[in-house]
Amino acid sequence: MTQDSSDSSQKLNELTSAYPPAEHFIRDCGQWVEWDGDSYTAGLRATPHISAHPGGVRAGIWASLADLIGGAVATRAVSPNWIATSDLSVHLFSPLREGELQVASRILRQGRRTVIIEVDFFESGRPASPIGMATVGFSVLEARGDIQQMKGSAEPIRSEFGDTQNPLAQDILSRLGVETLDAAKGRIRLHPSSYSSNTLGAVQGGVLALLTDEAGQLLARERGQPEWVTRDMALHYLALGKTGPLETRVRWLDGGGESALVRVEILDRGEGDRRVLAATLRLGAPQTSGI
Repeated sequence: MTQDSSDSSQKLNELTSAYPPAEHFIRDCGQWVEWDGDSYTAGLRATPHISAHPGGVRAGIWASLADLIGGAVATRAVSPNWIATSDLSVHLFSPLREGELQVASRILRQGRRTVIIEVDFFESGRPASPIGMATVGFSVLEARGDIQQMKGSAEPIRSEFGDTQNPLAQDILSRLGVETLDAAKGRIRLHPSSYSSNTLGAVQGGVLALLTDEAGQLLARERGQPEWVTRDMALHYLALGKTGPLETRVRWLDGGGESALVRVEILDRGEGDRRVLAATLRLGAPQTSGI
């Protein structure tokens, strides 16, 4: 390793340690991301605090992990520019109730204005048997600030965001401060904070995915079956959610005896009800095994 690359790696470590901050959604989910000099992997360990009974790890958490690794891959691909999540779809084949969830990714397309990343989910040690997949789209932006302008290190690096000394001790929605306004209508509320923010100062894409997951699940369980969970998500990020409070609005689209389709929107009440996100979710009983 040359002195220049050593200095670059040290500076990168210093900058990435500044985000996420000490108290943050990503840290409490126990997420990690690793660059081996050629590609990225990421993961987290299943715990009751990030799970939805009886479906195991919440679909919104899977989406958050896809957003994390997709963002890492896209950021390196567009350096010295920056990125923001534009679209994210998640398809779950099998639940993960215990053990470690890992992801691997690859670039599907890279253009001047967009980057598309595909992500495979698998149980630790079983990359050949995916239990879910995601596709994440990013818009390419001009970099602003030190952490955005820093070019990624060429050296192997692993970032452990979880705090083993102070693990999450409550449900992740409670930790976020999510308020349930009307469970029967899927209406919930979140006040933006540093705990839920991204590097642009807006609510992080994974947090928005988790809110969407919970809102859709509340309505579907009210009108369908009490143990239904989110199986598929298609999210479209429309605007930054900075002011708040952010509130969900859910509409029932279709439902039979085995599954339901719902539409979820997240509105920024402090910005004249501007739409921050629009999504379509499919919910049903969790599968017991992979496809």
